Amino acid sequence: MDSIQRITIDVSDPLNTQVVKAVQEDIRSRYVEITLVRNGEPLSIPASAHGMIGIRRPNGTYVLYDETEDQTSAVTIDGNVVTAYLSQEALAIEGDLYTSVSIYTASQRLTAFHFIVSVEATAVPSGVVVESDYFNILEGVVSDAIDAAERAEEAVAS
Repeated sequence: MDSIQRITIDVSDPLNTQVVKAVQEDIRSRYVEITLVRNGEPLSIPASAHGMIGIRRPNGTYVLYDETEDQTSAVTIDGNVVTAYLSQEALAIEGDLYTSVSIYTASQRLTAFHFIVSVEATAVPSGVVVESDYFNILEGVVSDAIDAAERAEEAVAS
């Protein structure tokens, strides 16, 4: 269940900064598909090129990566379309992320383009303990696990 937002960036127009939306703490689900053009024409990207994502977060820290958490490429390139994965680390803090994607070959940096990822705070952060009497789903899962363990013990005994 991925969220893919599509934007077009004209690398010849540095003042045209696109904004995409994301939610804090999303994991392995947020991508930005960027169609790259120069003066309105498709940008030519060599097949051997690879990409890297750099992010300046609102708290003054930086995130730089070219792989996902499971060691796959964080940037894929298909013609003039670049798909950038927004990592768990990148989305850990709410606010505006100044994001750039750089395209490299073995000998040069072809282009760097930027956009802003506006990260909205999650309603209930994962690190917060919530007091509630309404954890019915959790109670059901625990009950199912206990039932399965009892059936397993009975099967072993017989």
